[in-house]
Amino acid sequence: MMRKFICAAVLAVASITLGGCATIINGSSQPVEFQSEPTGAEIELVTGLKCSTPCQHSMKRGRDSRVTFTKAGYQPVTVYIQSRTGVIVAGNAVVGGIPGVAVDVLSGASNRLYPDPVYIRLVPMGSSDEPVLLDKDGEVISTVDEYNVRVAEDVIGGLAEQGHFVRHPGGSEVPPVTDQPHLLGSGDKIRVVTFGEERFSGEFLVGGDGNITFPLLGRLPIRGRNVAEVEALIIGRLAPDYLRDPRITVEVVGFRPVYVLGEVARPGEYAYVEGLTLTALVARAGGFSYRANKKNVYITPEGEVTERLVEFLNTTPVRPGDTIRVRQRIF
Repeated sequence: MMRKFICAAVLAVASITLGGCATIINGSSQPVEFQSEPTGAEIELVTGLKCSTPCQHSMKRGRDSRVTFTKAGYQPVTVYIQSRTGVIVAGNAVVGGIPGVAVDVLSGASNRLYPDPVYIRLVPMGSSDEPVLLDKDGEVISTVDEYNVRVAEDVIGGLAEQGHFVRHPGGSEVPPVTDQPHLLGSGDKIRVVTFGEERFSGEFLVGGDGNITFPLLGRLPIRGRNVAEVEALIIGRLAPDYLRDPRITVEVVGFRPVYVLGEVARPGEYAYVEGLTLTALVARAGGFSYRANKKNVYITPEGEVTERLVEFLNTTPVRPGDTIRVRQRIF
């Protein structure tokens, strides 16, 4: 949030230099309107404030926020509210020169909250349509997801500075972590090498129940473990009944597939390779269709039911078992 105040200070000083007159100070709060189609949606701000649309809340200009719309029979929608820097000339208290600028900057009065109104067109449960953000006249600005992606990095930073527990719209926490060890799942294949013991070595496919069948040991639960944990599991089962001091290595030799749905030339199942990115995966699926939204896509990690909206970048990683859905553009 401090970075926004610094930017605001630069803009404010510039305005003083150009205008050479006193700064007119805003209040530090802004009345923000909340509307929905249809009306009667319950809204809840990150601060816990609630009301039913149409309604209004007074909010701090210098603080990013987040609001969730809910209404029976309609998909819940979460919208980021961004505190944008700028010099706003309004109010009724006059303070001359640089002191006035300082008051504006420190109070956040030089910022403006966007969007205002926060006006959302809701969509019924089960509909393939997407909630959209509307302007004050009811005209479409963009889908809510597209807007959220544009401002997410800035708003999440502001919410974190305020100490709020941040969740991305769509239910995910933070963008996917790329340096976590691979967790095994159904469809993965591992190679186990037990030094000096061929009978306890071989390649094993993780079954639909998350287990492998290991010589003499029977079924071992593998799902959700990384290779180091699998090594420890097998060593613990072999010693001391079968081997006195087993030395074992485990490596992944085959990954479970990934899936591409929606607006690509060849939707379907594709083999995963280490380092796979969204760009490479879409290319393997024949590229985007002419109707595709090429700015962002949905990813559903294996084992989760909530889609995560991510920006389509060359560096965005794909993980084994992910389902990628390419949306149709709205226009």
